[in-house]
Amino acid sequence: MIDTDEYEGHTPAPWNADDDGGGKYLHIDAYGEEGDVCVARMVNGNWADTQLIADAPLLLAEVLRLREVLRDVKSDIDSYLNGGWNGVEGWEAISSIIGALGIQTDMDLMMEESE
Repeated sequence: MIDTDEYEGHTPAPWNADDDGGGKYLHIDAYGEEGDVCVARMVNGNWADTQLIADAPLLLAEVLRLREVLRDVKSDIDSYLNGGWNGVEGWEAISSIIGALGIQTDMDLMMEESE
């Protein structure tokens, strides 16, 4: 698992990928309250790599969001295993949390059909 604590204090988003020389000089800059920061510079780099690096703060934010959703799912499953659910209510909670992951469940499909 990635230790995201190592990234605390990173230059905040947005990071912008740019090309200063027809693909020869690629760089990633961040523009913030403390001024412009050159995050990375590559010579003869790959544009897709440059864009991936530029998206690093957004990818980190998504990892942290998904970890929180998974903690919620685990908590709900633990509650179920300890007898804390009453009927369909618990499964609806799990379905809504899974929906936060962007995954459509069978329950979502059944609810759409009943509307």
